[in-house]
Amino acid sequence: MKPSHIGLLQCIECAGALALIDDRTTRAQDDSIKQGVLRCQHCGELFPIIDGVVVFFKKMLLPLFLTDYEKRVCVSLGIAVGKVPEDLTEETLLTKRVADNWSYQWNTESPWGKEDFDKDDYRGDHFFRKFTQIEPEEYAGKRVVVWCGGNGREAYHISKNAPRLLIVNELGDEIYRISGLIDRGIDLLLLRGDMLNRPLRGGVADISICDHALHHIVDKPGAFSVIVDVLAPRGTVSICVYSYENNFLMTHIIEPLKNTLHRMPLKVQEKIALLPAAIIYSLIKLFYVPANAILPAGLCNKIPFFAVMIYWSKGPFAMIKVSCFDLIHAPVSYYFRQDEVRELVRQENCIIDKLINTHGTTWSMTARKW
Repeated sequence: MKPSHIGLLQCIECAGALALIDDRTTRAQDDSIKQGVLRCQHCGELFPIIDGVVVFFKKMLLPLFLTDYEKRVCVSLGIAVGKVPEDLTEETLLTKRVADNWSYQWNTESPWGKEDFDKDDYRGDHFFRKFTQIEPEEYAGKRVVVWCGGNGREAYHISKNAPRLLIVNELGDEIYRISGLIDRGIDLLLLRGDMLNRPLRGGVADISICDHALHHIVDKPGAFSVIVDVLAPRGTVSICVYSYENNFLMTHIIEPLKNTLHRMPLKVQEKIALLPAAIIYSLIKLFYVPANAILPAGLCNKIPFFAVMIYWSKGPFAMIKVSCFDLIHAPVSYYFRQDEVRELVRQENCIIDKLINTHGTTWSMTARKW
């Protein structure tokens, strides 16, 4: 992070202003902050900066969410990391599972990089634009926030379009990989923590994006409120969420099965994902792709799951397996009805620009804050 970013941030305990403790700061050659501590000027709470990433967890949760490496850095910076509390709420424990499961996926099972994001499949720019419904030129000169930034796919594509500032918030430790994806000329601010405890001040962004993630958050209305709150007036909000419509297979079969599947280790769930992936891959190659080549579009569109299967046909088997794995392992998955998306927007006093049932299985929505 850079010293100029500090004014954008706030204490997650009291929303107070933050200041850098100079004698605990290590700077890089470009004057960016590699290691350091931010102190709230109101309540005195401390927040570590680790390898350029500002870490925003409440003090009692540091021992629960931090890796061993992060804990060692905190100790070296003078921040005490105690023991995991015994009276954690169910919501906190569920959020911890979300962090662990997605960290496993992005760091171990599918550690994608630049070469993957440049491919013409789910990971590429074409589908990113289709899910977010924001055109490349709209990012130029804008302050953009990406919520639940995962392995950096969204940040990578946005960075190619000259944003004025790019901010990424992610719950898991995979956020440390994102800086390696982004060109040094991009003004980048990385934040690790639970977005429900908003680390950003209101009105600091022009565009606020949450792509394929809002449905994995414990408090979805609360998270959407955060996504909107950071926007300046007339700013753009973009979300892509699972749709309840056209998703009977997921809502009535896969989700109930998770009660059993989630008792198994992630490595076992990863192996289980091979079976549905193999079935889907075979159906795509033997039926959906040939049908797309010989049947009229009107008839193809009447075939169940046609749009999403053709979308999946653009990538390799490994991508289908990853998609099946994340559908299975996700501790929190919610499927939004169209009316629910509209109600989220209404409650935050926004006006919808676009609401599209992308591939028949997700809602892509952009709206304007007023």
